[in-house]
Amino acid sequence: MIEGQAAVGGDAGSVAHAGSDAGAVAPVIDSGGNRLALLVGIDQYAQGEGTDWPTLRGCVGDIERVSDLLQQRFGFRAEDILVLTNEEATHEALVRAIDQHLIQQAGPDTEVLYWHSGHGSRVPDLSDHPEAEFQEQDSTLVPYDARSGGHDFTDDEMQSLLRALCAKTDRVTVITDSCHSGGVTRGPGERVVRGAPAGSDGTDRGGLPASWPAGVPFLEDGDPLRGTPLPYIHIAACASYEQAEEIRVRDARGRVRHFGALSFFLCQALREAPPAVSFRWLAREAAVRVARHAPMQSVQFEGPLDRLLFAGDFSAPPAGFAAVIDPEARLPIEVQAGQLHLLRVGSRLQVLGEDGTPLGEAELVRVGDGTSLANWSGEAPDLTASVAARVIELSRPSNDPPLRIYLPPGDFEDQLAAALAEAEDCPLEILREPLAAEYQLQASKHDGAYVLRTDSGLGLWNEVDPPTAEDTRLLRITDQLTARLRLEHRHRALLALAESPSSVAVELEFSAPSEADWQEWAPVYGLGPYQEPTGPEGGALRGDAPAMRIVDRPGDAQLDLVKLSVHMPTGPAQKAMYLSVLCVSQDRSTEPIFPKDTRQDNLLEPGETLVLPPINVFVGPQWPDSQPLRDRYLAILTPQYQDFAPLVSPAFLAHGPSAKRGSSGSLPPGADDLPPVLKQALIGSTKRGGSLMPKKPGFGVASADLVVYRPLR
Repeated sequence: MIEGQAAVGGDAGSVAHAGSDAGAVAPVIDSGGNRLALLVGIDQYAQGEGTDWPTLRGCVGDIERVSDLLQQRFGFRAEDILVLTNEEATHEALVRAIDQHLIQQAGPDTEVLYWHSGHGSRVPDLSDHPEAEFQEQDSTLVPYDARSGGHDFTDDEMQSLLRALCAKTDRVTVITDSCHSGGVTRGPGERVVRGAPAGSDGTDRGGLPASWPAGVPFLEDGDPLRGTPLPYIHIAACASYEQAEEIRVRDARGRVRHFGALSFFLCQALREAPPAVSFRWLAREAAVRVARHAPMQSVQFEGPLDRLLFAGDFSAPPAGFAAVIDPEARLPIEVQAGQLHLLRVGSRLQVLGEDGTPLGEAELVRVGDGTSLANWSGEAPDLTASVAARVIELSRPSNDPPLRIYLPPGDFEDQLAAALAEAEDCPLEILREPLAAEYQLQASKHDGAYVLRTDSGLGLWNEVDPPTAEDTRLLRITDQLTARLRLEHRHRALLALAESPSSVAVELEFSAPSEADWQEWAPVYGLGPYQEPTGPEGGALRGDAPAMRIVDRPGDAQLDLVKLSVHMPTGPAQKAMYLSVLCVSQDRSTEPIFPKDTRQDNLLEPGETLVLPPINVFVGPQWPDSQPLRDRYLAILTPQYQDFAPLVSPAFLAHGPSAKRGSSGSLPPGADDLPPVLKQALIGSTKRGGSLMPKKPGFGVASADLVVYRPLR
C-alpha cells in the first residue's frame, strides 16, 4: 500500500520519532489561546455482544499526527488540545468533553476542531421521522463502550451538541474518519475498514444518559430547530452508505504503520497548505488523494467551505521536504517524502541546513512511499551529530515506482517471481507475504488459473488458456502479465497528474443538469422529458464536491446525463490556453473527452467558463454490480495545442512510444512540446536527470471524479 510521511526510524535520541512530523513544518504561530481541539482515536473497543468487528490499528496514530501538526504549524497550544484514546473515549466521556472542553470554553472568535478516528456504524432511528435518514437508520460514531453497556454516539446527539457549540462560535470544523460518517452530522481481512456491524439499540430523548449536558437540548429528526442551517464545516471519510479504509504505511526501511486514508491525506494537505487558502481547498486536496488510493470511498464535505483555513493565521510552508542527517548511518539522509511525492530512486537533491545554508547534494538510494534514504553525491559535510535539514528535489529519473505484487510461496511461483523480476520497462516488487502488497497474483482454487487482483479485490487479469507444460505456461503468463502491468503503470501515472504541481489555475466541476440545460440538449441528443438525475441515496446530485455520485439506470440512458464545467480564473499575467479533458476510469480505460477532434475550438480565455457536452453515465457489463465505478476527469491547460488522443490509445498506453525493441521511439505530433511533468505522466519520456518542472509557468491540471452506482437489486 502507501507509505506515510511520518519520520519513522532512529533511536530515542533521534531528531524525529515515529508518527511525528518533526522538522517538517513552518515556525509556530502564537494564536493567543483562541483555538480548541478535541481529538478522538479508538483502536481497541470494550468486548461485548456483537463486537467481533475488524481490529483497527491506525486511529491512535491518526490523532498523534494531528496533534503534532496542530501545535507545530497552526498555533494550537498543548493545553488547547484534549485527546481521548481507546478506553478514555467512552460515550459519557465523549459527550462531556464536547461540552466542557469545546462548548463551555469557546468564544466568538475561537477556532474549534473536532477530529474523530474510529469505527462508524448505523442504528435504528427512533424518532417520529425515521424517513429523514438513509434506510431509516442513524449514522453513528462508535465510542469505546458502545456495545458493552453504553451506546453509539448518534448523528442526533452530534447535531444537538453542534448547535450549542455554534451558538458560541461560527468557526467550527468536524472531521470524521470512520465508516458511514458522511451522515454523522446531518440528521474485515487484508482490507481493513472502519465500520462496525449495525447496532440494534437506537437513541431518542428518553434514552439519553443522565450525564447529558443540562444546557443542551436534544434535537431529534423532525425538530423545527433541525431545519436551521449551522455554520460548521464537516469533512467525512465517506458517504453514509460507504466504508472508510485504513492504509498500510511502509517506510524506506520496510517498517509498516497504519493510518486512516482520510486522516493521512488530510494531514498531508494541511502540511502543504499555503496561507490564505480555504477549507474548500483542503477538502478537495484530500478528496483527490484519497480517491486515488482508496477508490471505494468518496470524501464528503459540507458547510461554509470558503472560510479561511484556521483564519489564515499560519506561515507558508518552507520549501522542500524535511529530512534528518545522521552522519554515522550508512545511508545518512532520511527524507520525510517518497513515492507519494513522486520521488524516485536516483532523484537528485539539494540538502539545506535549518537556516537555509547549502550542505551539499545527494541522491536517493532507497524510496518508500512516504520516507526515503539518500547518500551524498560528493563530499559530505563535517557533522558530528544528527541534525534536522530540508531537501529540495533538483531532478528525478523517468523510471516508475514499482508495483508491489504478492505471490504466494510455491515451486512454480518461485519461477514466476524470477521471470517477472526480469521484465523490461515494468518495475515490479514481488512480495512473498501479503502485508503492504498493492496487488495479489494467485492461482484459483477452482481451476488453478492465475488471477491478478488489486488489494481491494478488483480483477485486472486472469489466465484464460488452460495450463500446459510448465515452461510454455511460464513464458505465456510472464508475457501477458508484463503487458497488463505496463498498462497499470500508465494508469497510475495518469491518475497522479491530479496531484502534480501546476502553475496555472483551472477549476473542474460536475453538476446536475437544470431543466434549461435539458431543453437546450433535447433537440441535439433526442432527449425525452426532463427528469433530474439522482444519487445512490435517492437525493439530488451535489455539484460542490470533487466526486459526484450518480446511479446508472440501464436501458434509460437519458436520465443519466451530468454537466461538466471548466473555469479558467483571471490573473495579472494570465493568457489564453488550450484545454484538453481526459477521462481515466477505474476500469482502466482512458478516453479523450474534449476536444473530440481538431475542428473543435478548445482555446480558453482567462475568466471563461466552458460547459462541455453532456456526460452520459455508463457502467460496462464487465464491472461488478457490488462496486461503484470511479471515473476521474482531468482538465489540462497547455500553452500550445496538444492532441492527446494518440497518447491514450490502448496500444500506446500499453507499450509507450517505443513499442518495438530497437525502434526510433518517435512520439505523436506535439508531444515534444508538453511540459516535462505532463510528458512523464503521459508518455514516460523524461530522461534520467532531466528537470520535471518547466522553465517558466506553462500548464495547469485539475480533476473531478464521477462515481457511478448500479441500482440496488
